[in-house]
Amino acid sequence: MFNSQAPLLSPQLQAVCHQDEKIKENFDRILMRFLSFLGLQMETIEGKQIKISKAEHFETRRRDCWSAVFGMNHNWLRISRVLHCLGMVGKKEEQRALMEFLETMPKDIPEVRSSIPHWRGRAQAS
Repeated sequence: MFNSQAPLLSPQLQAVCHQDEKIKENFDRILMRFLSFLGLQMETIEGKQIKISKAEHFETRRRDCWSAVFGMNHNWLRISRVLHCLGMVGKKEEQRALMEFLETMPKDIPEVRSSIPHWRGRAQAS
């Protein structure tokens, strides 16, 4: 169910991620790609606050990323990993914005309601 050989993001590596501008830029690029995969977009409001919302292509991603099969969707596990990772690498504002958006999802996609507590936990674990 997971890769037991995957390298861990040690506290020392996390500290490097917090400080290295190139690493931060790469995480921004990766996050934008992941959000697009989910049908989401990220924008900066008034130059500082980050907001995540549905992108124009959200509906084309709904079936693959948001529809539940047997009560869940594998992409929801990816979301929890991204939430956790964002915190570990110092992307707290992006993590907050993603979690804030996810909290609104049950009104449109009730199946995700069961994932909200897990996502909250992953967003606080870092």
